[in-house]
Amino acid sequence: MASSRLYPGLCNTGGQGNFKALPMRKILCIGSSVDRTFRYTLHRFLEESLDIVVVDLAELLICGSIDLDWRRQSFSINFAKRRWSIDDFSAAYVRAYDISAGAPDSITGTRCANTFIKLATAIRVSKLERIIGRSLDLSNLSKIFHSIQLTSIARLNGIRTPRTIVTNSPESAAQFIAENKQGVICKGASAFKSTARLLEESDFLRLKLIERCPTLFQQYIFGPDVRVHTVGGKSFAEAIFSSDVDYRFSKNKSHAVVEVPRYVDNFCAQIGAELDCAFLGIDFKVAQNTGEWYFLEANSMPAYQGYDRRAEGAISKALANYLGAD
Repeated sequence: MASSRLYPGLCNTGGQGNFKALPMRKILCIGSSVDRTFRYTLHRFLEESLDIVVVDLAELLICGSIDLDWRRQSFSINFAKRRWSIDDFSAAYVRAYDISAGAPDSITGTRCANTFIKLATAIRVSKLERIIGRSLDLSNLSKIFHSIQLTSIARLNGIRTPRTIVTNSPESAAQFIAENKQGVICKGASAFKSTARLLEESDFLRLKLIERCPTLFQQYIFGPDVRVHTVGGKSFAEAIFSSDVDYRFSKNKSHAVVEVPRYVDNFCAQIGAELDCAFLGIDFKVAQNTGEWYFLEANSMPAYQGYDRRAEGAISKALANYLGAD
């Protein structure tokens, strides 16, 4: 029977007391108790009968410590009365990010930041083969990262990328807008969620505001969005049709399961290898007039639960199968 440890609301908080070696085939899960995607994934893992041990991210960064063994490519997670070694697990699901900015004081913030860096390093160097989240948000740090590192891979696979700039120069933005007469969208350039919208004439008078806020401007591609989730080489694709530019915030949209062309599937697999990510959410636009695929970005920590529910749990089941495989 599936069990969860150290996670209130899911099961009892076992694991207290002296350290004892756990039997193999357990899955280590590290994430935040306030992260809806993390909580959804844990519930799905339990439904798929995975035996999981859960470590809350905030508890780890604030109260815990990590011992890293470089020689053995191993590490342990330590609390006052609990300790786990990565060697006692067959796989890991990590959905972690730096929470130091939200710390109540500078001392706690510094501790959180330092422990997060050590966690990121430990995950990266671990010899454990099956780790979801090994890159620890590498590709989420900046959307322009994808235009620089992944464009060449896209071109080799016959996939285009929209023309894109990130700038705080009103003059450069005005020139870019003039060169893309089919339309330009603007959105935030960081990892934080922001609304993408199509520029209007009234916006041109406000370009001077970007001097203090670097902004991402991108060629507008008219056509449906496609989100492809890849799990250990398997792809799950959904097309989203919306009358609004940013379907995420639209009430007028529809969804359809689609099969991606083989060259797009190959491209997704190559991105996973390039980023060392077994689980990705990859965004595309498909030009309505030509059918060409445009790569937008790849998310190494996708909030995938809405797509998964519409896919009747196929994505999370693939995650569970990947982590629980022999």
